[in-house]
Amino acid sequence: MDGYLTKGKAIQKSYGEKEYEIERYQGEHANEYCVYEMKDGIRDGTAELFDDGMVKMRWEMKNGVRDGKYVLYDKGIVIREGRWNDVGKEEEKVVENRRSGLMMVVRVNGIVDYEGGFNSMMQRDGMGFAYENGVLRRYGRWKEDEMVEVKQRFVSSTEMIEYANGSTSDLLTHRPVYVGGYQLDEQTGEMKRHGYGRVLNERSGICEYESEWILGEEVVSKRVLPCSDRYQHPSEEFISEREPKLSSSSQKDDPLSDQAFVESVHQLVDYYDSKYDTVLSSISEESFSLCSLLSSPNCLKEITLADHSYNDVHVRVLRIENMCKLTSLRVGAHSFRNVRYFQINEMEALESLIVGGYSFTLTTEGVTREQQSGVCSISSCPHLQSIEIGSYCFSDYHSFKVENLPALETLYLRNDTFVCTQCFSLQGYCFKSLS
Repeated sequence: MDGYLTKGKAIQKSYGEKEYEIERYQGEHANEYCVYEMKDGIRDGTAELFDDGMVKMRWEMKNGVRDGKYVLYDKGIVIREGRWNDVGKEEEKVVENRRSGLMMVVRVNGIVDYEGGFNSMMQRDGMGFAYENGVLRRYGRWKEDEMVEVKQRFVSSTEMIEYANGSTSDLLTHRPVYVGGYQLDEQTGEMKRHGYGRVLNERSGICEYESEWILGEEVVSKRVLPCSDRYQHPSEEFISEREPKLSSSSQKDDPLSDQAFVESVHQLVDYYDSKYDTVLSSISEESFSLCSLLSSPNCLKEITLADHSYNDVHVRVLRIENMCKLTSLRVGAHSFRNVRYFQINEMEALESLIVGGYSFTLTTEGVTREQQSGVCSISSCPHLQSIEIGSYCFSDYHSFKVENLPALETLYLRNDTFVCTQCFSLQGYCFKSLS
């Protein structure tokens, strides 16, 4: 082996029916030795290099020549696999064992060219990073050594551009959704939003808001909303300071009587119902009807919305209505994050509602401060049997109203849903299960 000076004559050993040769070294490798499997006096079979008794490297010998693959270890853990035929070539491919999983590393003349997924042919395949002269440039999906979808482009060591799904190497397909700081998450092996950045509208390319992130999680308190492409001071929520407040008896330290609670709920619900109409008429761009997206809404029986859907800052009001055959609605996780009024009303056939985690919330930090906006209303659905709401959904909503659901059997609220809710109203039915 290159750089290894042998010490004395090799030691011959027999263990069972197998013969071995032990080679010792001197100088900087004096603490190492190598054990070769022998056959008819020739090194043939497994070879293992030890450092202070711990395996450092393992490979195969065939008729005295290194053959096939080699494996490198660090204190008993595999860290790299490679092929002897690639050693010394212009392009060398090795497989490294990292906390995030196995990753192929391609070096050209000793300089990193690729890190990421691979297939059985040792081709670039799956998600991976592309380098230029050792500098990180792109991250995306690969197939048979070709990048077919660009996810991120690294402008510098401190700034990346993140693209919506479907972007290719063709510049005309690029739809940026984020530009800003980033950092490697060693647990996942992904580059995540980190530090200051801007979220862009993928259709217009205009900034929707600025904020700060910590390894992919937004620090919501740092969010700043521009007006179109110009700065403005963050606006108040669409519910003004003139909205009715609960009476002093509603404070946490002074529990409500049943009658007082009902009156307070009715007061708040009546106000929001009237305010809702005003909001829709005055801020039409913030209103969103699911029915309006579909070409034949009256024919659909089931709807499943993907994760991370409809998070545009202008989508503030969501209505589910006028779909007479719809029996099942499933909302994906991390969706409708900016919606502050969610309404399902008079859905005659609806039987099941499932909302994935971290939807309908501006924050996932378990905010407990008093909220003055955010209304979830589900009413007048005669066949609705089950409602399941995932963790951290509606976590910063002020009110939850469920009314006139005679068939409801199960209401399942997972961890940290409605944690800031001050008005929780269940009216007009009996539960078989409440959890």
